[in-house]
Amino acid sequence: MRSSQHRIVALVLAVALGMGSLGSAPLALAQDAQQPALTATPSAEAARPPAHETSPFAEQDAPGAERAEPAERAPLDPALQQHDGAEAPVAPQDATPPAVHRLEDDAPSVLFAGRWTYRTSEDASGRSYRYSRTAGASARTAFWGTGVTWIAPVGPNRGRARVYVDGVSAGTVDLYRSAAATGQAVFTTAGLSDARHTLRIVVLGSRNASSTASNVHVDALDIEGTPAGVGPIPGARVQDGDPKLYRKGRWSTFKRSGAFGGTVAMTTVRDAGCVVRFRGTGVTWYGRKNALGGRAEIWLDGRRVAIVDQYSPVQMERRVVYAASGLPYRNHTLRIRALAVPPAPGGGARTELDAFQVNGTVLTAFRPTPFRYPWKNYIVIDKSSYKLYLVKNGWLRATYPIAHGKNNCTPERVWRIDAKYPHTSGVYGPRKMRLFKRVRTSSGSRYVFSAYGIHGTNQPWVIGTQASHGCIRMYNKDVIELYPQVPLGTMVVTRR
Repeated sequence: MRSSQHRIVALVLAVALGMGSLGSAPLALAQDAQQPALTATPSAEAARPPAHETSPFAEQDAPGAERAEPAERAPLDPALQQHDGAEAPVAPQDATPPAVHRLEDDAPSVLFAGRWTYRTSEDASGRSYRYSRTAGASARTAFWGTGVTWIAPVGPNRGRARVYVDGVSAGTVDLYRSAAATGQAVFTTAGLSDARHTLRIVVLGSRNASSTASNVHVDALDIEGTPAGVGPIPGARVQDGDPKLYRKGRWSTFKRSGAFGGTVAMTTVRDAGCVVRFRGTGVTWYGRKNALGGRAEIWLDGRRVAIVDQYSPVQMERRVVYAASGLPYRNHTLRIRALAVPPAPGGGARTELDAFQVNGTVLTAFRPTPFRYPWKNYIVIDKSSYKLYLVKNGWLRATYPIAHGKNNCTPERVWRIDAKYPHTSGVYGPRKMRLFKRVRTSSGSRYVFSAYGIHGTNQPWVIGTQASHGCIRMYNKDVIELYPQVPLGTMVVTRR
């Protein structure tokens, strides 16, 4: 009996305790509901620092750059710590803004396609910008991070562009404003996943009714993160010391680990220059920019198109100094003339060449002729070096290997090309030009038919030897290239 009573008492106590536990549960839930959220979620605007806080330093934009490490969480407020050993909730707090990385338009990780014009300007973010009004011209880059802002000047002569983020259209941007202003944020996307993203700006070639033109400018890009690799720069690269380039004046060559090829050419001499000749649609000059950089004059296809400078308060390697794109596919000539003047007070006067990137094929640049003959256009056949030199307008335009007469039998004299044969074959190859020899007469001189000529060959292995009966033999591909450049009446000199 006593044992049964004890069991009943124990059961009543257990039930009473259970009900007390259940009755306290709603109170505990209510208290939890009043606790603040674990982490405050910042808005897109709160995540981006104000424009004046943007870091002005230049980026290190080598492909494959590592992402920035996330900032450490701030410690909890001790006043919010519980004192009974239970886990403390996290107090609401402002999120740490991601680092903003400014990517200038002259960075090699910003790739431009189509027709763009490069300009140097003290009002631009990095002292340069690009602009285009050609529909379909584009600028693209890639980055690791959560957002990007396009910085550009706006004004009354601006047009429209469409922006793509990760290949998806993010809308159309109109750069028109009634009043001109520089350094404007014309497009922003934020709150992206912290991953690799791409940005592409495509010029539409259109404008609104109030605008006077359809220019679209790219000055800089502010990345909430770090630049990512965009793949190899398209085109053929030619280094500063390549023999296809022609350098005029005094230049010095230095080793530099940050340069594309490990060396650069530098001058501080006014009128020193460099000539780049190419067949294609674009060319980019890369060089160092720093406080000692000076100004240079740019000529493209015989027309002065820009004055650029290599000044920067922060030293940067592999920067775009000048670029031309979207050119007609044909032969072009770029000439750089050092001005040897500082672009900024207290600056330097250096002009530096690192490399050139050509969208096409690099050709041998024309050089001043080493010859002194009284004509503007002529051919020199140098028997001792087995070379034919083409001179046009006083510039050495081309050099070709040749064969000449057995036992040195080709005469040394002045000739004139007075007959051309466009369809030959056999021993003469595909083209032939007849040499008429000059003879003296009582009234002066005249040119008469001769058995000698300049032509191709079906024996290419004899080039560089004395193999003919006196004619000048060339590789067939060379005579085909030379033939249209030589009009009737062109003077020819054969010399020992």
